[in-house]
Amino acid sequence: MTKVIELQNIKLKDINEYQLKLDANPTTIAFNNKGTIVVGFNDGHLQYYSDTFSKGKTCSVKTSNSVIYALKEFENNFIVSGDSGIVEIYSLNKLIDKTELDGSWIEFIATSKQRNIFVVVSARTGIINNMGKISKIKMQGGAPTGISIDSWKSEILISDKIGIHRWCQNGKFIYSHLTRGSLRGLAVSPSGRYICSALQEGDIYCWQPANNSEVMLAAEEHPYQDYKWSVDGCWFAVLSKSVVNLFVNNYFGLNQQPTFSFKISDGFYFKKISWNPIFNTLCITDTVGRIWLVSISNCETNRLIINQLRIDVKSPEIISWSPNGDKLYLSSDKLVSEISPN
Repeated sequence: MTKVIELQNIKLKDINEYQLKLDANPTTIAFNNKGTIVVGFNDGHLQYYSDTFSKGKTCSVKTSNSVIYALKEFENNFIVSGDSGIVEIYSLNKLIDKTELDGSWIEFIATSKQRNIFVVVSARTGIINNMGKISKIKMQGGAPTGISIDSWKSEILISDKIGIHRWCQNGKFIYSHLTRGSLRGLAVSPSGRYICSALQEGDIYCWQPANNSEVMLAAEEHPYQDYKWSVDGCWFAVLSKSVVNLFVNNYFGLNQQPTFSFKISDGFYFKKISWNPIFNTLCITDTVGRIWLVSISNCETNRLIINQLRIDVKSPEIISWSPNGDKLYLSSDKLVSEISPN
């Protein structure tokens, strides 16, 4: 049976918040293990900060892009792409590598620290960097809608309008798994057991490659808009406008009925979700600056602790946790909030 919880009734908790006003709109935030914070902007710039925004900017660099779409850390450097079709790698403000792809823009970058792989794809082509060895790949079904790396099998997964396509890390194409509808994005469970995506109609489609079986998670009032796995793979969170459902994934597999259903019924809507990279804590935001932090135990005990916070960033477009999970960054409209939830 699903337990329904109305989040607007959760008591507000005080937080420590630092606000940073910016000259342009941020599009993405990334971190490395040395404490560097990098912000990409809609004017093509990268700005670097050390440990915290309160210490101020350390340096900035203008990339080859007019707009930055994707930014990822890899081996303490930063891979950046955008509307130019060019992939650049920066060590702080120093450009150390540059590759041009056949495509007008690049929205997707995926990395795997376990396998020392990163993948970048445009609308037509992509590259796989496998420990310095570069392989070029060609898209199978048009412009990609999602990309992920299955670190267990060392495989690259790309979704598009016809299905999910798989490559080996050396660039060899494996096969395509065709679906009944267009897919929007990809979310691979930490164990690699489930490969999930949102269908164009709004339902969530989960495929098990091991036995070629499928699990469908039907949307409720509104189409599902976002979906993410917890760090331990025990929980699968799915967001729509007024509902965030948590599905348990245990020994028996992924349950098709949610264990918890979080709702707001005061006229506002949910916006984004993001799991803490270390702990089973889910951040849920809405369109008026409210944040809920849902801390949940393992998939056996199902215990919850929920805190409600309020910040000045309304309807954040970006939610990013620091690598050790102690800070949370939220941004929209030339404003970034840095908070310490604990």
